[in-house]
Amino acid sequence: MFFALSSLWEGLPCSVIEARLSRLPVIAYDVGGISEVIVHGNNGFLVKSGDWQGLATHMVQVIVDPLCYRALAKHEDALSDFHNQTMVKNHKILYQKLLNPTP
Repeated sequence: MFFALSSLWEGLPCSVIEARLSRLPVIAYDVGGISEVIVHGNNGFLVKSGDWQGLATHMVQVIVDPLCYRALAKHEDALSDFHNQTMVKNHKILYQKLLNPTP
């Protein structure tokens, strides 16, 4: 399995982070903040926006080449900021600051 995203416009989609937390290789257009998480050839493939043939080529590559798949899936991502406990803690801090702003 892998995760493919063909959106032409994105920020940093949660789906990409969730795919990597699930150890899925990601194949996506290089738009928005996706390149902050996906490093071409390390944990997935980034393709120029709108290049559906490039997207398809990398999808086939991941399907037919088990060594490529394993290398992309096993890549150690630096995603500790996106784990549930960290996200909840950071949101609580943000809300506390919003409710109790310092003068």
